[in-house]
Amino acid sequence: MSNSRWHYRIDAFRFFYDGFEPVYERRTHSLPCRSAQFWTVDQLSVGQYSQDCGRHGGRISSPPRGLDGKPDLSGIWNANFNPMIPPGVVLYSSTLPGFDLQAWRTAAAPIPMTPWAEAIFSERTRNFTRDMPSAHCLPHGIPEGMMLDTFKILHSAGTTLVLFEEGPRFRQIFTDGRSHPQEMNPAWFGYSVGKWEGDTLVVDTQGLNDQSWLDPAGHPHSDQIRIIERFQRKNLGQMDVELTFEDPVAYREPWSATLRFELDPDTELIENVCENEKDREHLVARTPSDDAAKIRLPIETLRQYAGTYGTGPSLEIVLTQSGLVMAGMLLIPKSETQFSTNSGVVTFVKNSQGRVEKVVGEFVGGEMFEIPRKR
Repeated sequence: MSNSRWHYRIDAFRFFYDGFEPVYERRTHSLPCRSAQFWTVDQLSVGQYSQDCGRHGGRISSPPRGLDGKPDLSGIWNANFNPMIPPGVVLYSSTLPGFDLQAWRTAAAPIPMTPWAEAIFSERTRNFTRDMPSAHCLPHGIPEGMMLDTFKILHSAGTTLVLFEEGPRFRQIFTDGRSHPQEMNPAWFGYSVGKWEGDTLVVDTQGLNDQSWLDPAGHPHSDQIRIIERFQRKNLGQMDVELTFEDPVAYREPWSATLRFELDPDTELIENVCENEKDREHLVARTPSDDAAKIRLPIETLRQYAGTYGTGPSLEIVLTQSGLVMAGMLLIPKSETQFSTNSGVVTFVKNSQGRVEKVVGEFVGGEMFEIPRKR
């Protein structure tokens, strides 16, 4: 379950705020980046592509194209972790919001789970996704693998190949006009056929087993699921993938989400093999203390923490009927100033006059942030 490359770095926090001061940043075995002339997302003029390894991706007004005139999806891609979650919307998963497909739906609309799926999702959330397949050295699913793992897309005549860094594993998308086999032995990545509709590669995947997860948050599926992906390379450095899920066992109706990916142009895949797995035995899941009675704070206390934090791109902390909500995460009181979330701990810091001056937090990976309150 080890990651040879820590992809998220500071990006793991950009889902709610893009201007905080990083206090600590974890990196492991990141490949070195060289300076290069590159178009950035933030400006449409050529700028220096820095040591940040493409955190902002690249931008040219149109995507590169292959010899057939179709957009060329080739490249190494990483997920963007900056969903636009409306203030006050609560995501009830036990992962970072960017890892929950609900965060990537329009206005973070609830996913229409059946009672069967709700029960499975609730149990996985309750136990902090302890039993995700990768904890057993098993593959990530579709699209979970693309949300968690660096991947590389390669084109050849009649086939688009997706190579995943973790595993290593691969996925074949046949674009030679064939249809799905009449008999499909359930597989982790199923059977994928694709075709071009204008500048969009439309991929139809069926024949999946029911063992994978749709996302790191733990949304389940049955072996009757059908996944439609619409790959659109927006420009040089950005690609969107709109997904539609059809599964009569797990979901009351078809539903969609759109993921965003950024090109990682100055690197290459590195070997990341899950071997001699030793992690899962240390994942304790829920303990009796997690179910202990929660502290209740007066509404006046909670109200003083609600507001806008940061300058420029801001973080909104909203007081709802459920409590304080930050970037889709419900803040659960541990003391008068400290709160737990589904991914870590948040603390409000007051000055000598008792006024809240900043919010600091630490997530499960050890990453920290500190954001001043807007005056």
